[in-house]
Amino acid sequence: MKSKVYISIIICLLSFSFVAQEATLKTKVSKNKLGVNQRLRVVFSIDKQGGDNFTPPNFTNFKIVGGPSQSVSQSISSTPSGRKVTFSQSYTYIIQPKRKGELSIGSASVTFNGKTIKSDPVKIIVLDAVEIPKDPNDPNYIAQQNIHLVAEISKSRPYVGEGVYVEYRLYVSENVSVYDTNVTEAPKYNGLRNQNIKINGFPVKMGKYNGENYRYIVLQKALLIPTKTGKLSIDPMKMDIVIGVPYGRTDFFGNAITKNVRREFASAKKIINPRALPLEGKPANFNGAVGQFKFDVALSKEVLKANESSQVKVKVSVMVI
Repeated sequence: MKSKVYISIIICLLSFSFVAQEATLKTKVSKNKLGVNQRLRVVFSIDKQGGDNFTPPNFTNFKIVGGPSQSVSQSISSTPSGRKVTFSQSYTYIIQPKRKGELSIGSASVTFNGKTIKSDPVKIIVLDAVEIPKDPNDPNYIAQQNIHLVAEISKSRPYVGEGVYVEYRLYVSENVSVYDTNVTEAPKYNGLRNQNIKINGFPVKMGKYNGENYRYIVLQKALLIPTKTGKLSIDPMKMDIVIGVPYGRTDFFGNAITKNVRREFASAKKIINPRALPLEGKPANFNGAVGQFKFDVALSKEVLKANESSQVKVKVSVMVI
């Protein structure tokens, strides 16, 4: 019986050792969609030490304009279960597409413990040429391309009196860092009653903006109720943001050097075009409330004696579709 236990323990330890030694080779691009005259940064990184014989893809539809540059980073942190060592060895290329269309960056490979590991291919959408500054490494230009202040509305054609949500999101790509933010001009809701919705903290979420992966936080959320028909505008929110931007230079270890720049960002103006309420079937005692409502009824006492009173509380909440 004991020998079976020992064998099981040895097998578990061997299995754990095998899993712990698994390595992955990942491809990270600075953007998934760009103009045919723009450049793209591609980083291939392996998360375990000991990788050899790195082989890049052939970049058939791209021209290599920079790289490869190699960097190695390692960090040690303390956790409740002990020390955690994080390792990364990366190879960076700057490339430019040769044509428009849906192009693919093929798989890179590296040898690890005698086994060949490959990265997954990445699709890139190449569009018409865009206007770019003379210096593509200009920090202000990079900041503008990697940060977006966006107003999202739940419905653009509500009825008068029907609730609409507006949510202000700050999208930040992984290519830059944000160090400070300040709202310089709050949004104005013209012809719309508004009620701010409390936000508990600013948790970072992952989402897509223009088809690309971004981190984002919700800065502000409000419930808007249109009071009349016609085109009603939501004026922009404006912010000052301090951004850490890489500008084409690296330190001795190959890590990107960043420069802090301060820029003003503004959300786009949004238009809501409320419709008049239909007259057909309108109740005689209708008082203007529109939408789906939820009623919560609570009694202070559910069992009463003769002539005994009970307090009834009715809570009405609006459910926005």
